[in-house]
Amino acid sequence: MLSLKQIIKSKGSANRLASRGESVAQKRARKAGDRIVLPRPLRFLTRHINRIHDTTMSIPAGSGSAMAVGFLALSIGYGVFAGGHSYAVVSSAASTAGLDVGAIKISGQVETSEADVLAALRIKPNGALLGFDVHQARSRLIELDWVEDVTIRKLFPNRLEVSLVEKQPFAVWQQDKHLSVIETNGEVITRLVNGRALSTYHKNLPQIIGAGAEMRAAKLFSMMSLYPTISSRVGSYVRVADRRWDVLLRNGLVIQLPEVGARSALTAVAKLDEQRKLLSREVDIVDMRVSDRMVLRVQPAAAAKRKAMIELRSKRMRKAEKSI
Repeated sequence: MLSLKQIIKSKGSANRLASRGESVAQKRARKAGDRIVLPRPLRFLTRHINRIHDTTMSIPAGSGSAMAVGFLALSIGYGVFAGGHSYAVVSSAASTAGLDVGAIKISGQVETSEADVLAALRIKPNGALLGFDVHQARSRLIELDWVEDVTIRKLFPNRLEVSLVEKQPFAVWQQDKHLSVIETNGEVITRLVNGRALSTYHKNLPQIIGAGAEMRAAKLFSMMSLYPTISSRVGSYVRVADRRWDVLLRNGLVIQLPEVGARSALTAVAKLDEQRKLLSREVDIVDMRVSDRMVLRVQPAAAAKRKAMIELRSKRMRKAEKSI
């Protein structure tokens, strides 16, 4: 009985005898069948890995210097980005290339000054249009008091267009000693500080006074628009205890409206003014706080004059009685 070693030896001899009669093509085919064939991409990768490990492969001259320069450039680039200097670097490069901001066109501003717009844009001398961040600039402009919306466009090579949409002023609101410009919904647009005046375009804004006036003015103005003979003479509106309104006319007359039924009260005042010219008389106060009556207070000078006339009339009547 043959041992395992003898069997392997005999098979090897048989294979060698068989291979002597094979052609070259048959030998290559047999060897290819005996090994694993990798896909083409893996064969490409394997060859390059073998080249890297091949100690006989020659390295091109200057490769070390090129790698050092590349590493230095990457380090500088990361430092510029991490330190927040990327815009300055881009601006310098773009300015050299003729892409710096040469013209800025601002439109739509009435109350917003150009100086405030330029400060919010933060464009430095020779600043680049290429590296200018439109989104950040828009966020800064929206924070300005009067700006409702803004559109910024880059027009290469060197032009920037800024189009503003401003908030619409509704009234001037006085609370204690503070003056503010408000919108229709009562939101404060800006506070008037150190005597700052509104532009000529908005000098005729209605004035409201008192706590709560800013939130209820829109409803009042809508009602007052029904009575143009009264509203055209109004100087200001005063909110009293956040419950009712006093209407102050420019001639000094005050119409005291009730907490409930203000529209009916205004109708009565407008009717009496049409019939008797009430609002043009020497009257200080038209008190409409009681629903079923109208109370008038005459101006002090007019009251004194009226009193003197009454006394004079009484004296004449007494004198006439004595002469009879």
